[in-house]
Amino acid sequence: MNVDNNAGIDVSVIIPTYNRKQKLIDTLRRIDNSQYGARCIELIVVDDGSTDGTGKSITSAEIDNIELRYMRTPSNLGPAAARNMGIKHSRGEYLYFTDDDCLPPKHLINEFADFLDRNPGVAGVGGGLTGITDNWISRFERFKDKLLGIPGKGTRIGRDFPSGFTSNMMYRKRVLRETGYFDENFKVPAGEDLELKNRIAVKYDLAFMPINVVHNHEYDLNYLLGAAIKQGLNKNPPIGVLRRAILLLAYAPLLACTVIRKIIQYRIFRHRNSPPG
Repeated sequence: MNVDNNAGIDVSVIIPTYNRKQKLIDTLRRIDNSQYGARCIELIVVDDGSTDGTGKSITSAEIDNIELRYMRTPSNLGPAAARNMGIKHSRGEYLYFTDDDCLPPKHLINEFADFLDRNPGVAGVGGGLTGITDNWISRFERFKDKLLGIPGKGTRIGRDFPSGFTSNMMYRKRVLRETGYFDENFKVPAGEDLELKNRIAVKYDLAFMPINVVHNHEYDLNYLLGAAIKQGLNKNPPIGVLRRAILLLAYAPLLACTVIRKIIQYRIFRHRNSPPG
């Protein structure tokens, strides 16, 4: 790798991964081919107990432009614990979080870092997520973003809007040291990023910039059911559409209660952190 290991690190890119080696390689290559100007970037992959040969795949990924560091959790602990391991081993002033199935635009990381340079009072900046396919499911996701109040255009700074999704978020490392890291009680990707964001937003402003990463997934029924299980039931989804549908039907009352509870918690947080007037 063409990297000066003694150089100061500006941004640490932290990616947890679990049994998605091909999508992960796509993400790593996209980041490796991005443009950072004079910034020094390190790329930290935290393998959360994969069983598909992820580690061997990374060694042959031909990541040449930035320093790639690979580490592994002792077992499958969940993305919160994996990200925390990456944070503890990071050297950057800024920490950029994305997922192993996301494709950031070439200028995104540099633009986020430039924004934080210019706005020292802002704790972090994030962007959106767009589907790789355009169908009714991806359109539903965009509609859901509007309901949540995620800005579609323009840069916003404040505390009362959804930012902090770890598919596309950059924080100052010193802020995470002060407020605490991800809550490792979250064993699946189902709200650990917003829980962290809510703790940070009690004291600090955050920002949203309309720069999206591409979600490298086919938005089909299997994906939709899996997302509902993870976000609504806090479980890892089984393989197959039929099994996922049966699980959702079996836990339909719990799913409804979880959705209602999350909506209430979100509205309470927005009310508390809305600007006066």
